[in-house]
Amino acid sequence: MADSTVISEVSSMISEDGSPSHDYSPGTYVFGLCNGDKRWYAAVIRHYVQTSNRYSVTWCEDKTHALLAPQEIRLPKDILGEGLLVHLISQQQQQFYEDAVITHVGDENSHTCRTLKGAIIQVHIKDIMIKGSKLNKFLQRRQNSAAHQNHTRTEARDPGFSKRSVSVLSSEERTESSPKRPVNNTSTDPNLLAGYTLIITQANRIPSWKKRDQLIGKIVTMGGKIVNNVSDFLEDTGEKLLIAPEFLRTVKYLQCLAASIPCISEKWVDAVYNSNHLFDYTQFLLPAGIARPSGELVGWQSCSIPLEGMQIGLCGERWFNDMYTETLKVSKSGAVAVVLDEKNQFQNIKSCTLILMDENEAKDELSLRKILDAAKSAGLAVLGSEWLIQCIIQKRAVDFQPFVFSD
Repeated sequence: MADSTVISEVSSMISEDGSPSHDYSPGTYVFGLCNGDKRWYAAVIRHYVQTSNRYSVTWCEDKTHALLAPQEIRLPKDILGEGLLVHLISQQQQQFYEDAVITHVGDENSHTCRTLKGAIIQVHIKDIMIKGSKLNKFLQRRQNSAAHQNHTRTEARDPGFSKRSVSVLSSEERTESSPKRPVNNTSTDPNLLAGYTLIITQANRIPSWKKRDQLIGKIVTMGGKIVNNVSDFLEDTGEKLLIAPEFLRTVKYLQCLAASIPCISEKWVDAVYNSNHLFDYTQFLLPAGIARPSGELVGWQSCSIPLEGMQIGLCGERWFNDMYTETLKVSKSGAVAVVLDEKNQFQNIKSCTLILMDENEAKDELSLRKILDAAKSAGLAVLGSEWLIQCIIQKRAVDFQPFVFSD
């Protein structure tokens, strides 16, 4: 049976007559409690058995069926959170193969974890098991954190509130609390981020100009410097960081990856500002991106891309050529950009090691044919820009073949 901590949190999901107040649709991924060993396993809802007030589920681990009471079922969004220790299940061997900590809860059923060996991977909930004792402690910490925030806000409205009470929080409490609103604006150390230069990227698909303005305000208040272009970083000494809501594929994000500039979650800024304490930013590192074609999540790496001696021909519109010229420049990979111009009959193509072509430009059959013919005469491969992006993400010269344009 689940202990009182878990039961108390699910009690609101059960009506007075014992029937479920939440209707789990068939096919919904949930976590179900295995009473024998008090572990929460991923399962898929089959249907509700009204006569027994139980849900029929299929366990993801071994595909067997079970009947679970409503209080033995949890939605992933209700229990998963950053910092939760989970156990990962190998679907091939059907056994636990590694422990990991959740670092980012996804919108769907895929989440980012950091294994105890340091690898960053993307995991589907069907591959997750959670020990009841670990879940209970995590939920209790989260509950205490929420209660502390409410208490802090209540005290802040009290004229007799002592602002010194904020400074006695432990590092763990400061990190997990992360109040959405600053606890104390007036006592923020104006030199907390002295010597830090930061650049912010958020992507157009995230409508967060207000959040961007708030981030800039906090950074400036703490003595940090904001720049708008990655090339501006090269002129600064001290710590250089990119701030983003999650790992992205924006120009700034990719160029910072290329330049080995740490890419950090914006939660680091919030945590430092709200606690008035300079946390180690490596705890907030974001992944580099998704490796292609494997689909694996790649962690951030501080190393150069081994492209020494390559002359990479660029064939695209001006923005494309300018962007990748700058990207290669900041990467310090040893590769040099060579802009190819159809008007001059690609005269400098013979100096190139390979050709990088804008995928949008390649959709024009005439443009693609011209560059393929010119590259063939020079004995060169024509690749999509995804090849260079993957080199940047994986910090290695990846195989040409998956990215080659052919006749």
